[in-house]
Amino acid sequence: MITIYSSSREGSMDKIPVFDLHADTYYKKLLLHQHRFLRRAFFHRSNLDNQLVSAQEMISITPENLILGNVKVQAQSLYLAGYSLQGALHNSLQMVQMMKKDIALNENLFQVRNTEDVTPHLNDDKTGIYITIEGLEVIEGNLDLLDIFAELGVRMVAPTWNRVLPFVPSFLEGGGMFRRGKDLAAKMNELSLIMDISHMSPEASLEMANLLHTPIIASHANLLRLNAFPRNLTDRQMDMLKERNGIIGLTFCPDFLRIEQESFPSDGYPIGYHYLYRIISEIIDNWGIEMIALGSDFDGLTDIEQGLEDPACYPSLAEFLSYKGMNKSEIRKIFFDNALRAISQ
Repeated sequence: MITIYSSSREGSMDKIPVFDLHADTYYKKLLLHQHRFLRRAFFHRSNLDNQLVSAQEMISITPENLILGNVKVQAQSLYLAGYSLQGALHNSLQMVQMMKKDIALNENLFQVRNTEDVTPHLNDDKTGIYITIEGLEVIEGNLDLLDIFAELGVRMVAPTWNRVLPFVPSFLEGGGMFRRGKDLAAKMNELSLIMDISHMSPEASLEMANLLHTPIIASHANLLRLNAFPRNLTDRQMDMLKERNGIIGLTFCPDFLRIEQESFPSDGYPIGYHYLYRIISEIIDNWGIEMIALGSDFDGLTDIEQGLEDPACYPSLAEFLSYKGMNKSEIRKIFFDNALRAISQ
């Protein structure tokens, strides 16, 4: 067999803009900043080439890769875990400061607060950083602090990661909203913040939708009907998103992505591309192409699917979708237009 997949550095589809709805780069940068011994730490990429690489080399989202992928907007989450949850407010604000410092020092970065910030840069090499929250530990129980985060540019909030908070359960706990869920919905409406249901229990996400006037999306998830990983979205959640003109950002996390019960052709393209196309086809057939976006979860992944290692993959992924019969307009909807529409509502 002749391998027709090569790297993502060239191709006729490389001018399609990309809006990636989720990444955790600044959590990694926070750890490297606070725990300098991690600069000498090594991690194992067993699913790629069994090489050991340094922590800094494990950062996928770099200015160079953003340019290679033609990423016009990169969402970056205020996500915390482990020791960083001690002093969560302080650490999240430090992450915002790190983002703003990177923007100040790199002429190819700027901050995105609304869609008007993006459109002037569609034909240059600049990437907008869109700040989001993943886990409301960052407000240390005080919903009024969301006002401050909104002032700093946060426009999208995933209330929970996989830990217990007083607002909504994650998929691990299951069940409906907790005691302060209505208070959260009121604050989201007040600040016109986008609700990200990615880690929320299915029941709570449907209850929350009845209380919200603001947009609702899933920034990084795939379909439960194709992969039984419990954080993937149910059909009811997909129906709700369609009713609310929302989107699902397809994640590259192998646990959510792989479709083991089906076989795919050996055509030289990475198997991860075939998984994505299968999910895309399922969504188009049942809910429509307008619901599909990208939410890679780069720098939040502990496992990586070959071909989807970093943002430089997007031109090759676009070429693959073209090879599968999708036209440039359809690919652009998935890569960029649908996400831009969702945040502009």
